[in-house]
Amino acid sequence: DAAHVTVQIADNGVGFSVDKAEQTASIGHYGLQGVQERVQALGGSLHLASRPDIGTALTVELPT
Repeated sequence: DAAHVTVQIADNGVGFSVDKAEQTASIGHYGLQGVQERVQALGGSLHLASRPDIGTALTVELPT
């Protein structure tokens, strides 16, 4: 819509457990945390959907 831009990146790869991914910053992996922080700083929202052996979809919605 005119008020937002939405970007979705998806694959049909190996996927992963979202719960475990949220804990990876504690072991030195900051990729998803960095994306989340940047999206929030821009006033947007991030939705991550993934399941092992299914794939992953990352959706970012930002105000225009």
